[in-house]
Amino acid sequence: MAARLQPPSALKKFTRFLSKGVGKKQQQDSPPSYSEATDEKHSKGSSITNATDDKANLYRRKSQHGDTGAGSRNDYTSQPSVTRGQDLCETDADGNRPTEGKRWDPYGVLKIFDNVLLLDDSASMAEQDNGKGLSRWEQLEKVLDYVVPVVTKHDDNGVDVYFLNQTFNDKSNVRTSDEVMALFREVRPCQGTPIGTRIKMIFENYLAEYESHLELERKGKASTIKPMNVICITDGAPWPYERQKTILYEAIVTTANRLKELEKKSKGKSNGPKLRQLGIQFVQVGSDRGAAAFLKKLDEDLEKQGVPDIVDTFNYDKMLKETGLDCLTGEDLLKVVLGAIDKSVDIADEDDRW
Repeated sequence: MAARLQPPSALKKFTRFLSKGVGKKQQQDSPPSYSEATDEKHSKGSSITNATDDKANLYRRKSQHGDTGAGSRNDYTSQPSVTRGQDLCETDADGNRPTEGKRWDPYGVLKIFDNVLLLDDSASMAEQDNGKGLSRWEQLEKVLDYVVPVVTKHDDNGVDVYFLNQTFNDKSNVRTSDEVMALFREVRPCQGTPIGTRIKMIFENYLAEYESHLELERKGKASTIKPMNVICITDGAPWPYERQKTILYEAIVTTANRLKELEKKSKGKSNGPKLRQLGIQFVQVGSDRGAAAFLKKLDEDLEKQGVPDIVDTFNYDKMLKETGLDCLTGEDLLKVVLGAIDKSVDIADEDDRW
């Protein structure tokens, strides 16, 4: 969601500082109160009538030709043309100059989170639609080239990797980029897009752990639990549409409201306004406008219902067209990995990226 907590010019300053290698020491805040007033948002009406046109036509074609969408095994070797995520200069996300002799790791906050990658391996990901001969699956790999080094470097107990369909490839506590990419290359796109079902599973498991943690704390027993950062890279709308859309909405609303209730039960304890206990970032690859409209409307509808803000969205295809690059900029990488959990990064992207 697009809370304007800092002016867009701050992000411009951020990109300038990337090239200078400057920074400021990271302060690690803990998750905030969910009872805070809803952030200021920008709401734009958006029709999603055609949100599933691409998927519906695709599955119709696959059915007619007896094709599941799974391609032959092929390890893609395309590489980004600029510095990868792990090599980006350490810089203050607000564009602040560093204190003398100190450096700022803009991704340092990831260390206090359990980071989860949820990857769309549906049949529609095999489609080519970016005008450069790349399938959505290959575009997803390009995003991973940047995101994976950052999250594996900053998650001490490893990243959890989930796929929408091929759950036998799911793996917890993955500690290296090579291991994540090896899991990715073992999978080929097939079947539908059960985003709602998978997110519901992830959220329910986390809520159960969080409730147990609070109960132990209430009894005076030692207990720790990290907040959770979910990065879902997908081509957009769920499929089957109506059923998965309903499951997705209900999972997000139920989880966000439950977090708010649990906070009240734990005496409203909060350690700062910046970070969230749980957040999910949707990163869209591919140029399906209907799917883009679905994700944007999801963000807006949750706001209108007064649901605590745990969702953020990012349109990778639009970013490529606007920048003329074939890779994530430092500014956009920061948005992808932190946008759902750090409100100072979650700014103005409904205008800039949708």
